[in-house]
Amino acid sequence: MPSYHVNKFETTKLFYDQYLYKLTVVNPLASIFRGKNLTYARQQLDKLQLQYETKSNLAFSYIYGARIINLSDQDFTAAKILLVEFNMHKDYTLRIENPRMAIYSNNKEWINMLLEKPLITTEIWEPNSDNINLLIKNNIIITDENFDYNYKITLKEKVNTQFYDWLINNSHKVKIGDTCLRCIKRGDYVRGFYFYLKGEKTLSIVNLMIGGEIARIDNIVNRASKDK
Repeated sequence: MPSYHVNKFETTKLFYDQYLYKLTVVNPLASIFRGKNLTYARQQLDKLQLQYETKSNLAFSYIYGARIINLSDQDFTAAKILLVEFNMHKDYTLRIENPRMAIYSNNKEWINMLLEKPLITTEIWEPNSDNINLLIKNNIIITDENFDYNYKITLKEKVNTQFYDWLINNSHKVKIGDTCLRCIKRGDYVRGFYFYLKGEKTLSIVNLMIGGEIARIDNIVNRASKDK
């Protein structure tokens, strides 16, 4: 069992629109796993193994040689464990922000098993079991019972500027940030911007107006209402 504190969080939206679980691991060698290039990671660990067997000080040079770090036995062992685990499993995604590595997966048993390994894990994200089916459908669950909006609309590159007038005239049905609103008014690039809507009828109207300019529609499920 790990002797350090692991922060636990609830997954309220699928990671990368796909994964229910996220585990954050800290290791100075995290960068060798970037892009899930396990061949490269194995080459680097093999080089370090030679140093280890000759009892030289373990050192690892980053890809461009900009930094050299000394590794502890624990760091080296943990990196080897990660390589073995990544070779044994296929359906996962990594995000590297050295020395942090985020592991995304839908395999709860594997994530729990990694927690028991001698790794430095700092965060685990997992869903409430009652909400898994909702998350799989790409719904959003929020905890604020006073949030009155039913849909989150994420935009593509640009939106017809005429939509700005509708947003202004229907502000009681929409929650939108000032920056997004200004960009729509000017016809600027809005990819990734989003706003919230009230009601299915409002969603139907917006779909008719800018349906081809919408990248994604998410349902918002109020946890308090759901549990009643």
